[in-house]
Amino acid sequence: MKLQFLLICRLYQWGELISFTKKNTFTAKKYMKSILNIVCIFFILINSFAQKNLKPGYIVTQEYDTLKGHIDYLVWDSTPTKILFYDENSNATEFEPIQIKAFGVMSKHYVSESVELETSTRNINSIDTGDDLKITKKVVFLQRLIAGEKSLYFNRTENGIDNFYIVENGEFILLIYKIYLIEGTSNVGVELTHRFSNENNKFIGQLTYYFSDCKISSKNYENLKYSLKSLLSLFERYYECRGIKPHYQTSLPKMQVILGPSFGWNINTLSFDYPISHINYDYLRNSDWKHSGFSAGIFFDLLNPKSKLSFHSEFLYSKFKSENNYNFTQGITEFDIEAVFDLQYIRSIISLHYQAKRIPLFFEVGPSFNYLIGDNSSKTERREFSNRVEITTEHPIQSGINKVSPGLNVSIGTNYDNMDFRLRMERMIGIGQKTKDLGSYYNRIEFVLNYSLIK
Repeated sequence: MKLQFLLICRLYQWGELISFTKKNTFTAKKYMKSILNIVCIFFILINSFAQKNLKPGYIVTQEYDTLKGHIDYLVWDSTPTKILFYDENSNATEFEPIQIKAFGVMSKHYVSESVELETSTRNINSIDTGDDLKITKKVVFLQRLIAGEKSLYFNRTENGIDNFYIVENGEFILLIYKIYLIEGTSNVGVELTHRFSNENNKFIGQLTYYFSDCKISSKNYENLKYSLKSLLSLFERYYECRGIKPHYQTSLPKMQVILGPSFGWNINTLSFDYPISHINYDYLRNSDWKHSGFSAGIFFDLLNPKSKLSFHSEFLYSKFKSENNYNFTQGITEFDIEAVFDLQYIRSIISLHYQAKRIPLFFEVGPSFNYLIGDNSSKTERREFSNRVEITTEHPIQSGINKVSPGLNVSIGTNYDNMDFRLRMERMIGIGQKTKDLGSYYNRIEFVLNYSLIK
């Protein structure tokens, strides 16, 4: 992060130098400073929030004392092997399973137990031959899935191997499952070796005995899988059979919609391009069309808890207002053009959102659209020749402005509690595409703050 700040400071110095070499020193310097200020603010926020993702939580000590505080929640893909806990005085301590009895964060609860782990790979491209188990005993964190008369716990190793556990007489018992290869030969003139996968599903027999105090239909075991969803469903059937409820039951992750207000501050530049010099378009091409201002609207997030990928969308109201004077002489005629672009847009941003694993940092990319809802633009042209003056007023783009402008957006951001901050860059098709050969495009850099109404 220090390197980033060093780079930004260097950019700022270069920006100061460049700005004084521009013809319009004040304007160039103003916008260079504005852009660099946005970048500086964003990286300050990154430095402040992206280092830790602290969420309210608790630990249970070896003496069975419960301490409340905050836990650095890393949205673990596997069961954590250690946690970083901040007490109420903001003192940080790292704990491994052997050092505490339990902890909880983000509606997830874990206990520390010495259990057997089956470590055979379950990648179909590299599974073992034979059904021999690879068992190691270790003190690990187990996530509580169901607790009551019949309980279910879960651990996922750093290699992505899932192990489930039931509890009998206070002892945590591994539900045994393994996928493995079987080799066989056949002789049809030429001896051939066949390899196919098989499964050791001993866990089905273990659960049949575990639930023997209540008759559950055999259909519930026929398609039973060694998976979170399938095992939770079987436990639910048991509690329905008994007519009782567990003391605790985790809920399966579901698609979640998050929404809230969105606020932004942006810097826009509008550029025009025409292949040759032309009296009708030179004032567009040779002027600086820039605008900075606020935007506001709403955002929607569609989160998939099983994936680091999700969808983010925003609908924002924005303005673009810029005016320029352009003077030139053609023959004996002097031209003085005063043009104003005064546009109001509804912007839609649709992005594919990727959440980083270890820190609350995300990246986004996707299409953007400007929908024109208001146009108060004007062009006043004053022509003076032979002591005569003619003044005409018309729209700057004679053939009209595009009602919809598509583009591409790229963002990087961080999140903290109910807020997220993003630095977005957009490149949009401009406003004059209806005029033959007159190209135009927007460049926009924007700092956006979103506040989630759902925690």
